[in-house]
Amino acid sequence: MARQKLSPAHARALRRRLARYVRRRYRTWAQFERTLGLPHATAAGWRHGTATPELPHVHMLARRGRLSPTWLLLAIGPQLLPAAGRQTPTPRASRSGKQ
Repeated sequence: MARQKLSPAHARALRRRLARYVRRRYRTWAQFERTLGLPHATAAGWRHGTATPELPHVHMLARRGRLSPTWLLLAIGPQLLPAAGRQTPTPRASRSGKQ
């Protein structure tokens, strides 16, 4: 599949969810940038609607900021991922390959 952009409506919805996350968790975009080590230009693009987070940033937001990618992209489930150490373990495959 060729690289594609989100539809304008989906991009707006994603930016609204990201702004809600920033307000609730960091209070300001400046604090969000400082805490997660984001370049100002990157966060400013998201805030002003000239860009949306690409996959590497979504991954970083999940790992460092506990932001649920499912919630960010699809508005499904909780906004935050469980805190470290509270995650449900992933079942390991047995030697036969069955779980």
